[in-house]
Amino acid sequence: MRDPFVLHFLILTSFIFLACSPHPSPTPEQKLQNYQLKARTCKALSDLQRLSPPYAFPTNGRGGLGLGDEGRRMIYLNQARHYDHMAKEVGKEIHSDANDSTGNAP
Repeated sequence: MRDPFVLHFLILTSFIFLACSPHPSPTPEQKLQNYQLKARTCKALSDLQRLSPPYAFPTNGRGGLGLGDEGRRMIYLNQARHYDHMAKEVGKEIHSDANDSTGNAP
């Protein structure tokens, strides 16, 4: 009875250590692409919130599923602005690194 427990414990701990191993950090170009993708996704979700009608159930006094919810739309817009800002920061970093490597820094 003790041997299967020890075996299972060893297998479980090895999986945990392998899963927690450090992953290589993304390059600035990959970060830029990820931020741009997230910004586009948030903008699209915001547009969907703006374009979808507020559906309501006749028996529900609170009204709606929240598809036309302005609060949710603003959350998506703020997230899109955040990711746009992050993409611009990474873009500036990439641009300054390129200038520094070519010797054209101001």
